[in-house]
Amino acid sequence: MTILQILIIIGLSGLLQSCCPDGWRKGKNSCYFISPRTVSWAEASSICQSFHSELAVINDAEENVLIGKIITNIRGALATNLWIDGSDRMIEGEWYWASTMERFGYKNWAINEPNDQKELEDCLEMYVIGFYWNDNKCDILNHFICEKEYVSFNFSG
Repeated sequence: MTILQILIIIGLSGLLQSCCPDGWRKGKNSCYFISPRTVSWAEASSICQSFHSELAVINDAEENVLIGKIITNIRGALATNLWIDGSDRMIEGEWYWASTMERFGYKNWAINEPNDQKELEDCLEMYVIGFYWNDNKCDILNHFICEKEYVSFNFSG
């Protein structure tokens, strides 16, 4: 039996519906990778792109909660907050998702954020506790969250 035949049988039996790469966690429509490394925002973005993904874009409260649950399961392994895809580098105070250039629809800012402290905070991080958002200096070292669409298999036609 060939691998293709095995995949078809598994797919037809309903056992194989969607798949995330090893080390990634499945969300509603995406796979998420929480990096154990700490790097700058720009390096985090480059690393995600090397995985054929982007820093996470959080579209709504449901997705923010889902990512929060993923973080909660590994919180002890994280020493810092996490970079996500937002930035206001182009125009101060106008936050957008860097990978799509779309302005934020949903926002989950912490109290008194964004504050652009000392006019140096242009990149978006998510707090490990509470999962609120904060603007921070792009060159500090944080963990990060990559996001990619999950592979879906539909053999039913």
